[in-house]
Amino acid sequence: MGRLLGVLFGLVALVFLAGCGATPTVALLDWTFVPPGGEAREVRFPAHVDGWLPHAPCTYRLLRDVTLEPALRGRTLTLVLPTLPARARLWANGTEVADLDPLWESDYRSVGPHRFRIAPEATAQGELHLELEVRHVWTQSGWVDAVPQLSATVDGDPRSLVVRALNLTLSTTAFVVSLLMALSYAIIFLFGGRHRYAAWFVVAAAAGASYPAFLMGITQGLFGVYDAAVMGASMTLATYASVRFVHGHCGLGPPHWLWELLFAVVFVNAVVASGPFVATYVSGPAVMALMLVSAAYQTALFLRMVRTRRPTHVWLVPLAWPLATVSGFVDFAAWFGLGELLGGVRFGAGPGVLSLVQSVALSREFIVSARQRDELNRALAAQVDALKTSNDEIRLLNDELRRQVSQRSEEILSALRPCTPARPPSSPAPWWRVATACCGASGPAAWAWCTKPNATAMGAAWPSRPCPSPESRGSSSASSARRGRWPRCPIPTW
Repeated sequence: MGRLLGVLFGLVALVFLAGCGATPTVALLDWTFVPPGGEAREVRFPAHVDGWLPHAPCTYRLLRDVTLEPALRGRTLTLVLPTLPARARLWANGTEVADLDPLWESDYRSVGPHRFRIAPEATAQGELHLELEVRHVWTQSGWVDAVPQLSATVDGDPRSLVVRALNLTLSTTAFVVSLLMALSYAIIFLFGGRHRYAAWFVVAAAAGASYPAFLMGITQGLFGVYDAAVMGASMTLATYASVRFVHGHCGLGPPHWLWELLFAVVFVNAVVASGPFVATYVSGPAVMALMLVSAAYQTALFLRMVRTRRPTHVWLVPLAWPLATVSGFVDFAAWFGLGELLGGVRFGAGPGVLSLVQSVALSREFIVSARQRDELNRALAAQVDALKTSNDEIRLLNDELRRQVSQRSEEILSALRPCTPARPPSSPAPWWRVATACCGASGPAAWAWCTKPNATAMGAAWPSRPCPSPESRGSSSASSARRGRWPRCPIPTW
């Protein structure tokens, strides 16, 4: 906020220092005001003459006789009216003078100072009779809030040129920045997922761009003399949308229902009091009062966010509207009818400041999100590496377990095996010799041991037809076969 105030004070100093040159300049304060069909009267500018005019389109005149100083005689002079938002024509000694900034046929007001270049022939005699004809079609076409300046220049006095350049630059910048931020937040709203509240900022930025568009003269080509009322309704909508966006961004929930009521009242007032001769006095103060109340409310929210130590990108959002209000203090003063505090400077930068601060908050939030995403990615990569290491260890343990199980199984099988010949015979031996040699027994014991697996393992030939065991000799072969465990072998002879 300190930097913003520093920039504002720098611009103010630039405006005032621009008038400190050596250019001969005459301030024309006193004029004669001639209303249509009325009595002429003397006025001293700055002044508002709309109170002496009917609330209907008309034309009035401003007259002034000037005795030129020797330094101004026979030279090209330029008359500058810093603020007179109306169509105007000038005659110097009865000769019409061309406006250096001509208006389009559809324009009903100027968007900057009027500059009239007076030829040296008109100034050669030292006496100059000026007659200014003004077309009065809305309230502020009767407001002359800055003193007209007559200077020995071709394009106007330096201060007027600085004011003109500042107004054009600031209003254009604010208009472009507001539209760009509206587009950015529209993308966030459409593709941002959880940022659904961004739609409110789209409304706030787009509606707020109506004020710099008004200063640039864009709206008068669209709405004519009703563009001031349209701008007031748009700023009302921008104010309410800003409150809704701040609540959504800061996680405060919907605002109080009184905000909706206040918005509805001011908006309806702006629509109803939309006439060119009533909008400035009726709807204008209501809209500006709503904007000031919103600035005070969001300042309180900003202080609350700071006290609770919320992140920077959170408390920057409620700070935006108060900063925009501070930057537009000269505009508020002018619309309240307090005159031009800086000699015609209209910053028109409120919506631009609002959008810039919001863009800073958006960038800050993006940076924080990117850092958090990188930290999460690093943590996830570390966990994946740990899982890979654990899997390798588990694989090694499984291999070792399989090896130990296999070894133990071999040991168990070796312990359970009855006998193992040192050297298997090269040719199959009769089964009874194998049984006798291994078990040291013959007869029934050999029969009990002599099964097909054991005999085959010992290299003995297994007979193809069954025979009864010795103890059951004399029984039938079929009875012996039903026992299942008897070997198939030739009948031995003991």
